[in-house]
Amino acid sequence: AAPQVATACREALATLEEGGARLVPIEIPMVHAAAPIGYLTIGLEEYADALTVLRTRRDLFGPDVLVSFAALSAFGSADYLDAQRLRARLRAHTRDAFNEIDLLALPAASSTAPAITDDDAASGILDGAALHAACRTMFLGNLTGLPASSSPVGRDERGLPLGLQLIGDAWDEATVLAAMAELERAGAATVLLPRTRAGDPTGW
Repeated sequence: AAPQVATACREALATLEEGGARLVPIEIPMVHAAAPIGYLTIGLEEYADALTVLRTRRDLFGPDVLVSFAALSAFGSADYLDAQRLRARLRAHTRDAFNEIDLLALPAASSTAPAITDDDAASGILDGAALHAACRTMFLGNLTGLPASSSPVGRDERGLPLGLQLIGDAWDEATVLAAMAELERAGAATVLLPRTRAGDPTGW
């Protein structure tokens, strides 16, 4: 993660330590592959779901979505099935990790959102590196189906939120929620609205 993200997350984890948590390092084989597995799984499912509309009403999609679909069209059913086999293995590795831990902590996103222009807002963001940084740490929870949360644990120099993600074992939402509540009680997690553009009525 970016240094400011890592620092905010470590400070929040230190707060949990003060409340009685014990931090231990953990390694999950294949965790580095979660994002590629996720792109193939979720991307191909979205592409397949949109195919009919894509063929008849292409004008409904923005340039960013069309670029993504063009890339996804190069993959086939065998690629999707390979991703599912890898997903099952990742699930097994993650399940084994919870024999040693109660919660898994990682950043909600590895960096804060990039600045966007009015053109970006109209056409969509085509910055692959920025999109990857925004979502790559989310795929582990998505692919395994485990309960996960994100707590706002700080802001960067632009006022954008920094999040700590906590993932729990299967059916153990209670532990995730308890840890989030502790972060709030201790003041380590506070919801603050980011700075807005002048004249933006939404507050975001």
